[in-house]
Amino acid sequence: MRLPDEPGSRRVGLPDGRTLVIRPATAGDVDGLILLYSGLSTDDLHLRFFAVYHPPRRFFEHLAAASTEGGFALVAVVDDPVERIVAEADFFLLDNGNGELAITVGADW
Repeated sequence: MRLPDEPGSRRVGLPDGRTLVIRPATAGDVDGLILLYSGLSTDDLHLRFFAVYHPPRRFFEHLAAASTEGGFALVAVVDDPVERIVAEADFFLLDNGNGELAITVGADW
């Protein structure tokens, strides 16, 4: 797990003894993001995409590279007992000057 003193990161101790780390997303998070989204219900997918949409790997690669593509993305990672992404939040600037903000949280969180 990344060190909690990395810029933009925060470590939070949970009541059950686990640790939650909130940090910027990186290319190494793509598989964890795919796993997070694969656990979403059809209702959750509809709330996130306004359709029951199962995004391709490229979607997650784009999300993980947000900071290099005019946006920013964070992941919430828990040691459960192995590290896994339980939530993500991302922001992208749109061509028309507006922005798009999305937050996704695993059903068990």
